[in-house]
Amino acid sequence: VTTPRKKVQARSLRSGLIFTLGWHSPLQMAAMVLRCSAVLSLGFLAAGAGVTTSLCPKDLDPYMGEASPFGWPVAPNEWQFSHPECWAQKYPLCAGSRQSPMNLDFTLTNAECKAKKAGAPGALATQAHYRALDGGQIVTVSKYMRSASLVGSLGSVMLKDSNGHDIEYEATSAHLTAGGVHTINGTAADAELMIVHKPKYEADALSGAVVVSVLFKKDSSSNSLFSQMGFRADGNVDDLVGRSEWKAPLIIDLRAAMKDALQGVSYSYSGSVPVPPCTENVHYIVLVAKQSVSEAQLTALATVLTQQLGGLRKRPAVRRDPDEICREILENSLDVVIPTSSCSALSDKTAACWATTCDKSPIDIEPSKADHAAGPVSAASLIAYTPTNHVTVAPSMYSLDA
Repeated sequence: VTTPRKKVQARSLRSGLIFTLGWHSPLQMAAMVLRCSAVLSLGFLAAGAGVTTSLCPKDLDPYMGEASPFGWPVAPNEWQFSHPECWAQKYPLCAGSRQSPMNLDFTLTNAECKAKKAGAPGALATQAHYRALDGGQIVTVSKYMRSASLVGSLGSVMLKDSNGHDIEYEATSAHLTAGGVHTINGTAADAELMIVHKPKYEADALSGAVVVSVLFKKDSSSNSLFSQMGFRADGNVDDLVGRSEWKAPLIIDLRAAMKDALQGVSYSYSGSVPVPPCTENVHYIVLVAKQSVSEAQLTALATVLTQQLGGLRKRPAVRRDPDEICREILENSLDVVIPTSSCSALSDKTAACWATTCDKSPIDIEPSKADHAAGPVSAASLIAYTPTNHVTVAPSMYSLDA
């Protein structure tokens, strides 16, 4: 701040808004600015280097009207599935090194690329305790996850932490997508069910989530879970068209739907939220024994999602070896590893990294320990606001991680 009445951006972290005001005494104001203001204002758009910014969507509302299944009460909205190459401009973590979904590529020949065997097939069968849900379950079309979703107490899975201790994760939502999210050796399944879990004794999954994925393949036989969610064996969706939510026509038995998949091979890896803000604190377990579903049911799911959301495109699965170093995949493992952010230049803008990049503020002021050598100073001599007839309100680049 170098000139009188310099405009200073005061950021509201909770509301995600910027208020641009005129300050009377810039030098006095500068004394109160945290060092992190300078750190956070550095060029994070480097994450989107090489992207033609003119093609990226602009003037989108900052948040959408649904909660994030990963913990935030709101979900970010300044992005589009049709332009995943633009995500990192607004959400720098989307350019991180542990992104999801990932291509589970087992064709790589390097020794370190081999999946590390940690157990036998079916290792999760005795550790997963999913439920048959009460009647009247509501199925919702999720714009954020581009899925047909269920929210509620869906059961749990018991895993192991880094010290070998049992740690239980509660299933809080399930998301059925038309077309697979992950790929195996470059090939996607015909549909995928992602079940999002949070630590049992925490209010949400902000500290780290576990996602268990079930893959589906087109077959002649219908799938009971699809039917229970409203995607009938005859493919008729007349009662669903134009609706963003509906009452499930049958009791949803997630326990039975998961049984066969849990008996097979599973692959796990450390990744991220699969949509912005792409926070890298998600542990994925992909059950690769594909479950059968009829073409009519797949078409019904695709029709409803397309009609409500405008398309089916999702983020392409990222390479397993983006830096010629393979990301670790564990086979039939019960170990859960929630990665911590490295707080690089890509992630300094996120709340999880502020402690390592900013001065420790706010603080608990203890008047008895204050330096009184300079004598009393009137607040009126330090702060002098003036009226303004112009205020600009705009979305902030520095909101909480949602």
